[in-house]
Amino acid sequence: MKVGSPARARVGGRAWRVDRARFLASTHERDCWLCRRPVDRDLPGTHPWGPTADHEVPLMLGGPELVRDGAVLHLAHNRCNAGRSNTLRAKLAAGQRPARDFRTSQQW
Repeated sequence: MKVGSPARARVGGRAWRVDRARFLASTHERDCWLCRRPVDRDLPGTHPWGPTADHEVPLMLGGPELVRDGAVLHLAHNRCNAGRSNTLRAKLAAGQRPARDFRTSQQW
């Protein structure tokens, strides 16, 4: 499998929204797993510092999208999650192979 090509088509839609809602309601994590700062769960998910579910293995690197398929989710700020994605995209576009510890891409 080529790096950057997903293992299968993204499911998205209702299945992902249900997984995300269940994760955010049940997780005991309080801090963003990327920046280690507290996440304010009262903010909407669209707010830069709002809560979101981040995939441990990014979808663009072939990670599973849904929990039933083996996805591991972590609590993150919306901004941190987007920054991580942008960093990985830039590395892939430049022909670089991202580090195995996907969480270390915090230089955005």
